[in-house]
Parts: sequence; C-alpha cells; structure tokens
Amino acid sequence: MGGATDRPLVFTISSRPKVGQTVYFVARAENAVRVEILVNGRRVKSCGDSVCLYQSKPFGGGEVSYAANAFDGAGNRTSSGWQRFTIEPVDRTGPSLNVRTRPSRPRTNERVFFEVEASDPSGVAQIEIRVAGRRVKAGSGPKCSHAAGPFPKGVVNYEVIAVDGAGNRGTPARGSFVVTDPRPSGASTVSGRVTGERRYCKSVAASNVERPGQAYTASVDTNGNYRIRNLPDGRYRVYPLPGGKFDLNADPRHRDVTCRGSGMHTVSFRITGVFEG
Repeated sequence: MGGATDRPLVFTISSRPKVGQTVYFVARAENAVRVEILVNGRRVKSCGDSVCLYQSKPFGGGEVSYAANAFDGAGNRTSSGWQRFTIEPVDRTGPSLNVRTRPSRPRTNERVFFEVEASDPSGVAQIEIRVAGRRVKAGSGPKCSHAAGPFPKGVVNYEVIAVDGAGNRGTPARGSFVVTDPRPSGASTVSGRVTGERRYCKSVAASNVERPGQAYTASVDTNGNYRIRNLPDGRYRVYPLPGGKFDLNADPRHRDVTCRGSGMHTVSFRITGVFEG
C-alpha cells in the first residue's frame, strides 16, 4: 500500500515553548485530503486539507509528545511518527551563593578579601557586595572578588546579593567578622600536629631556652592539632607533654625554634608509645 503523499509529511511546532505559552502545531502534506494532529496520545485536530494547524492551550512543565497523520483520496496514510519536546518550568529562583572571607579574624591593619561564587541555571547577571551597609563592589558573571578595609576594631557585617539572567534576585548571603587589634611586635606562633598514639599527648609546650621558667603551652585538639600564640622574641624548645604520670616516646623528642617578630613556625610530633618516667 502506498503512502498518502508523494513527499514526506512535514510537521513543525513553535520554537522553544515555555510554561504558560501557547504552542502552535503545523502539519503539511502534499496531495493529502485529510491531515490529523495528535498530542500526548490523543487526536486534537483533524483538517480536510493538506495543511493542518492546531493551537494548543498552554502546557505545564514536562514532556509533550506529538504526531501527525496524512491521508490521500484512496485512504492511504503517511505518519510523522511520535516526536517529543520538553517544556522547562519558569525560572523564579535566584542564584545560590558561596561567600568566603579571609582572614577570618582580621586585624585593624589588615585588608579583608571577599571571594564570591554564584550559580544559577539561567546564568548570573550581577553580584553585589555590601560591607557595613555600603556597596563596595558590583560585578557581572558567576564570580566576584574584592579587597576591602582595613576596618576599625569590632564587628563588621557584610551582605552579598546575586541576580540571575531571568532577573530573579537570590536570597542575600549575610555574615560578619570580628576585627581585632594589630599583632604586637614579637608575637610569633608555633603550631603543628601530633600523630601516632596521640591520645597519650594532651598538650605541647614551648620553653624559652634563654629565660628558664618562661614556658607556654597549648592543648592538642581531637584532630591532633595545636597552636601556641604570642611568643615573645627568643629561642624556644618545643616538646609534647603527656597526660599522666609517664613519659612519651616522641619523634622528635623536641625541636628548637627561634622566634623573631611575628613569624610562624611548624613543629609536628609522632607519638610511638609511653614509658614510666
């Protein structure tokens, strides 16, 4: 049995339909005496001509299937076969934000660096950074960086706002940081990590070799980290301290560091066991 037309059936729809929009289905078949249009498994229009136009009601979001059949005078049929398109929901949600500031506890003589990343399926049109109620930066695109300050001592509040390509404003990201006094001269830091049998090590000490009796300690946290701050200038012996009446087998047993100005020193230990002192 032959087809209904000498040429293939041509079937088109209005391009890129969206939620709430009318969709136009047009089927054309030369030499056809009847053309019908089917949408989502149901015949919605039958035309006694070689051209058939169907204007649908607006669809909600989701997949829509459609097909067309054409018939010639002898009753032969040609089909377009089922085709599909997806209507994306209307975007009414603004961008999501990820905001980082560094340092986390700035001093009155330090600047604060803002790093912002925004994401949205419609793209990011604008990012705005506000600090202490004043806009300090506005940029386009999904990333924005800015250096602000120094700030006076105290709490500083900030707010970041992003707008997507559809004009939706996202929920503002709000935060704050505390600005402290400048680090005093001769305030070094010794930090590191205790590994191995670290449950036997409760703290780490730094004793001033040049001034016997001047010692500083810091507790070891649950991850094995410690930090001894604000060490005056001098030469220090750094060593782990046990949590009971025993001594530690540590590698190294101690390490000497020289502190000058506001330097940073890293000293780590591995605890291999304990013994009675």
